[in-house]
Amino acid sequence: MNEQEIENQIKAITGNEPVLEELYTLLDAEEAIAFVGAGASAGLWPLWDEFLTGFVDRSLKLGKITQPEADYFKKDASQNPLETAQQLRNKIGDRDYFEYLQETFKDKISPQTNGAFTLTHKALLQLPIHNYLTLNYDAGLTNARAALYPKATTSYFFWDQEEARRIRERGHKRQVLHAHGRHDRIDSIILTLDDYRKAYDNRAFVRLLNEVFNSERLIFVGFGMTDPYIKQLFNNITKDTKTSPFQHIAFIGLDETEMKVAHLHRERVEMIYGARVLFYPTENHHQALTDWLAMLVEKYSKSSTSQTAEETKPIPALPEVKATIKDNYVHKPTNDENFKGRIEDFATLNRWANDPGTRTIAITGIGGQGKTAMTGRWLKEERKENLAQVPVFYWSFYLDLDVEKFLNRVVKFCQPIRPVIGKPEPISFIISVVQKARLLFVLDGLEVLQEDAASPNHGKINHPLLNAFLQNWVRVQHKGLMILTSRFHFPQLARYRGVGFHQLDLVRLSKADGVSLLRKLSILGDDEILENYVEKLNGHPLALRVLASAVKRSCHGDISQCKSEQILFEGGEGKLSEKLQHLLSFYASQLKDGQKELLGIISLFKRPVEIKSFVTLLGKMKSLKDTPLAKADASTVEQQLNLLIDDFLIEKTDEGITTHPVIRDYFRAGNKITGTRREVADFLKERPGAERPKNIEEVRDLVEAVQLLCDEGEVKAAHDLYLARLSEGGYGFNIL
Repeated sequence: MNEQEIENQIKAITGNEPVLEELYTLLDAEEAIAFVGAGASAGLWPLWDEFLTGFVDRSLKLGKITQPEADYFKKDASQNPLETAQQLRNKIGDRDYFEYLQETFKDKISPQTNGAFTLTHKALLQLPIHNYLTLNYDAGLTNARAALYPKATTSYFFWDQEEARRIRERGHKRQVLHAHGRHDRIDSIILTLDDYRKAYDNRAFVRLLNEVFNSERLIFVGFGMTDPYIKQLFNNITKDTKTSPFQHIAFIGLDETEMKVAHLHRERVEMIYGARVLFYPTENHHQALTDWLAMLVEKYSKSSTSQTAEETKPIPALPEVKATIKDNYVHKPTNDENFKGRIEDFATLNRWANDPGTRTIAITGIGGQGKTAMTGRWLKEERKENLAQVPVFYWSFYLDLDVEKFLNRVVKFCQPIRPVIGKPEPISFIISVVQKARLLFVLDGLEVLQEDAASPNHGKINHPLLNAFLQNWVRVQHKGLMILTSRFHFPQLARYRGVGFHQLDLVRLSKADGVSLLRKLSILGDDEILENYVEKLNGHPLALRVLASAVKRSCHGDISQCKSEQILFEGGEGKLSEKLQHLLSFYASQLKDGQKELLGIISLFKRPVEIKSFVTLLGKMKSLKDTPLAKADASTVEQQLNLLIDDFLIEKTDEGITTHPVIRDYFRAGNKITGTRREVADFLKERPGAERPKNIEEVRDLVEAVQLLCDEGEVKAAHDLYLARLSEGGYGFNIL
């Protein structure tokens, strides 16, 4: 249909025509705030009834409720959604609850927009609308904003942030307020009864809502007559319809039955919400709403001001700063010549990094997704525009977790900008420097200083000094930029999300990128076969590398000659961790000439070990007497190590040889050779400084030695080592 036909369709619904004219007047003024509900996300993300039904089904599948209970919840959900959500959350527990939320509302690519947003989101961002307030848990609006306005500022707001008030300020255009939270910031979600009580006890939030609904003009989009969440919201708002009658306009979807009594629904919307109504039919995922908004976009496309957003103003990189401070890579990031894909992730990283409002970016993802490799590639090749001229300080906590040492090195790095007088307090000194100059700090491998997945405080930074540094860095305005990498999220920084802090969650490689990686690794076979393996292995970069190594060893690199049942766990179904374990088992079965034993020994070291020292150690290990390594000379060992390096499962760095933590954990557990852990522990406790440890680096060798002795079953020896060198009663370093 053309523009006129769609306009006629709108006017054909009784009562719509005068409201449409009022909408034109409101859009002409470019002062409206869009109030966006679930209907705007329909087609990519579920409507509320679908979401609650899925929640019930997930709870049943997990065995947390019975079938009669599931039937009860499904029947009761539409009438009591908050209570239903609360009961189900209580039954399945927070971990499964938030996992369901994140799976349900995570970014999904629309075939219509080729982005993680709907046509409705796209249309709303093209209309002459000032700002946006949404109750949805997806990121569709912010994704559409980024796609349509790549130079726009990257901030967005949550209900519990002071910056949420900017939704009313005319100096900020096309900003998004997530009034009920978002899936990727779990502490912001307002969904259950307890959530509502907590949020609407927040006086600042309720005051802001009252101001918005009483003083602004809103366009409601994506709500239905039975939407329980908007009703709950209005129960908490003091609306004076006598002083501001019918100042809002609402697009409301009605099904075929509701449309027969549209006049009654119109009366109710006006009575409860103080809004004029444009009704539309809801069939086919609210397609009429999409068509109507597209008509409006076409109508206003000639207005130059309607196609703009508040643009970021990148901080210029001053040549004198680059000349004064040289890059300092204390530890070298991975420089992987086989790195493939992540084009959109690099674009996102550059967009965030170029926004002066961004102070911290966290790159997160499960082991093997390529966080360190991506960061290294970005630093060396993908930094765009003036970012490439910003001095870099790079530190890997995986290699050295001494926080005080790290901060002192940063202070030294900053001294050319501001000379040190006396002994300054490191955190305040560093922040004072970046208030003057644009500097880039990269902190890699922070999971070693975070609570692990088994902890109720999963992701919490457990070092007070580091936590203070990260908190102060993101809280204070300055010119610096920090990149963090970790397997875990950063709950202590979550409250700054969108207003100084961004988080890039690395997910699977696309099919095309996965196939390209396999080709780069010299794997033969039809694209269709390769695509199938990429899909079955979840596009996981490390899994694809293990696959390539296994195929080259077992089938001379031709994947069509391999039997899929050998490679794929249960036909490729199940969890990624199970698939990776099965794949590593298949790879391990192809190893020969002591290579499996070599991996088993290397995996006992959590950090790189010098090749010469490692080869010398092997020559002395009596526990290897019944293995192929027993009679291997240094030349043979180095030859076998090079073959494993060619498989990309051992990495050769400036510090020595090491392996990825996922690979290490598998072969460490698979090392059943009695005595190897004790002999490696003996090696570690004899390293320089280990006898009288004075810093964390030296202590770490001893802690690892104690752990290895415990794993060997030599608990007394482990206890004696602890007492002698790591306890207050010994002559060494007290770790308590």
